[in-house]
Amino acid sequence: MFDSSASKKHKIPDNPESTRIDTKNNNVLDQAVGMTKVALSNADYDAAIGLSTPAIHDFLNNVINLLRMRAAAWAQKGQYDKALQDTSAIMTYAPMDPTGYLCTARQYAEQGFQVRAIDVLKRGLERVPTNDQQYETLWKEKQQAKKRYAHRLDVFAYVPCDVVFRIIEFIPLETITQCTRVSSSWRGYIVNDPKLWQRIDVYSFTGEGVLSPYKLLPSISHHVKELSLPQGKQAKNCTELIKTLDFSNLQSLRVKRTVPSYKLQNHYSQLCSALTNIANTLELLDVYFEGTDDIPHLSDILSICRSLTTIKFTTKVPEAITTSLSLTYLTKLTNIELSTTDRIHSSDLQNLFQHSPHLRSLYIYVCRDDIYDTVQKYCPKLEELSVNGRAWWVRKRHFSFDEVDNKNNNNNSTPSPPSSPPSTGGLKVLTCHSLESPISIISALEKHHTTLQSLEIRIMFGLQLIEFPHHFAAYPITNLKFFRIDYIPLAVCLQLDTLLKLTPNLQCLHLCNSRHNLIPDNTFKAIAAMPRITEIRLIRCNFNASKLEELLKAYGSNTTKSSSLDTLSIKDCAGLRDSILETCAKIQSLSDITISMSEGKMNKESVKTFIQDVALLPHLKQLCIGHTEMTEEDLQALSGNPSLSLIHLISIHGVTQTQIKHVIPSNVTVRF
Repeated sequence: MFDSSASKKHKIPDNPESTRIDTKNNNVLDQAVGMTKVALSNADYDAAIGLSTPAIHDFLNNVINLLRMRAAAWAQKGQYDKALQDTSAIMTYAPMDPTGYLCTARQYAEQGFQVRAIDVLKRGLERVPTNDQQYETLWKEKQQAKKRYAHRLDVFAYVPCDVVFRIIEFIPLETITQCTRVSSSWRGYIVNDPKLWQRIDVYSFTGEGVLSPYKLLPSISHHVKELSLPQGKQAKNCTELIKTLDFSNLQSLRVKRTVPSYKLQNHYSQLCSALTNIANTLELLDVYFEGTDDIPHLSDILSICRSLTTIKFTTKVPEAITTSLSLTYLTKLTNIELSTTDRIHSSDLQNLFQHSPHLRSLYIYVCRDDIYDTVQKYCPKLEELSVNGRAWWVRKRHFSFDEVDNKNNNNNSTPSPPSSPPSTGGLKVLTCHSLESPISIISALEKHHTTLQSLEIRIMFGLQLIEFPHHFAAYPITNLKFFRIDYIPLAVCLQLDTLLKLTPNLQCLHLCNSRHNLIPDNTFKAIAAMPRITEIRLIRCNFNASKLEELLKAYGSNTTKSSSLDTLSIKDCAGLRDSILETCAKIQSLSDITISMSEGKMNKESVKTFIQDVALLPHLKQLCIGHTEMTEEDLQALSGNPSLSLIHLISIHGVTQTQIKHVIPSNVTVRF
């Protein structure tokens, strides 16, 4: 690729020379500089010119030779961008020398960029003197590059079709879309490969001048199974195409919110007519409607798309959900997500529930408490109910309930306590945010306490659930694996140990926002006695630090009755102190640790010791630490942990993001 022969001497104008420098001396440049300074100080300008000219001449020759050789080395290592930087530098330092132009052009030609090679050689022919020995070489290589460009080789014509399809499946979709412009044969291969176009996210194609795949829809529509559109003009264009093209395999359609509502024009008037063309195959519809005009009603969509199994309908207009919601047929819906700004009465949704006998998952934001009684009456197969908030457990863990059971049985040698056998049907996930009254979920607990595996309760501010612990005790949730309670009132706080004893199979416990209510000491004793706890999260809680420390020491020495603690999170808790940090770092089973305290910095030395110890944990995968000061030495310690895959740093002082990214290995994801 690069000429291995020595570089030519540069074309430097002749100047009078009064003194020649000893080129055998290793300090020739220093000699030239010193002697030139003396000549200038003596006002001997001819001598200064005579001394500096040959030194510059020799220095440039050495620089050019080194750049040429280093470029060749970069090219051999496959780092062509760095090789091009060096050859471009040669052209800058010696614009009349053909070396830089030849090396750069050959580099481009090797990579198939013949047009770039031609441009570089043309520039060389304009600047290199015509009497130069390499001038003819520049001209010949330019002609060869032109011939190569005129007779480009279509590699796809020389390999079998199955190999071609295999190759293009490795090319990013954005790039492969551009390749349809290369030739008719390339376009034929690309638009006829069904694997490429099963899933299209138009929003991901935002580059300027990039051919968006929605422009290819007339040719590839019959391949598409999942289509995601941004709001705005492209959504409107696609909607018009959906009305007329063959989308016989389309199963999923999403319209994403991408820009503020005031920048949008409404493009929804044609949606229902477009849905008619894909109603037979469409199984998932996820739409977000801004504005108030021309918004399709949920009832209109459901009457058209009778094959839907999942509907996600988000709007700021509640009437679009509740108006005329009267179905006359049984839907195939298994998942429903409805989101609006005002509270919906469950009576408005009763008809939908009555005609959805296969419903398994229901999320409603925002809804009144009467929803709990309604779904029990009309949704006998419902497994997941989330009201006014997402189910944290399901959102964070992408596995089924059966997988949880199998993992638990395989990892725990401790036999589980006896419990009532789960019924064949019933709620497994219950999420109650902004709970207005405890009475609302008592009937749900009574009916589903043997099937519930996840329970989240977020209590409205100021609500005191005085009777709730007694109702909870009446219906022990023996198969509960995940329990999260937010904004814990005093009555519940005082009975936490009793509640935990009623959940013998609990694995994950989240206690959040106890405010000024102190979590009782016996709560930590109850946790230590639970046989399956693997995850503990304490967020903005108040507790006796010594009791938590005792619990953590028990996990560290493996003297609890519980299985190994896997996840520990202590965020913004008033009781967090240095000794707790020290104890956390000694729990060898931990793989996920979160330590943060926003109201005041943690002790710098304690944090340093904590990080040094945590870095030695054998199973550590994720570490989140916030509101403290770190050093580059701390980063070096963390970078040495071979199992670490994610570091989340929140409001960290002492190190910059550049330092962090430089020290932490590339295989570790860093979030800020």
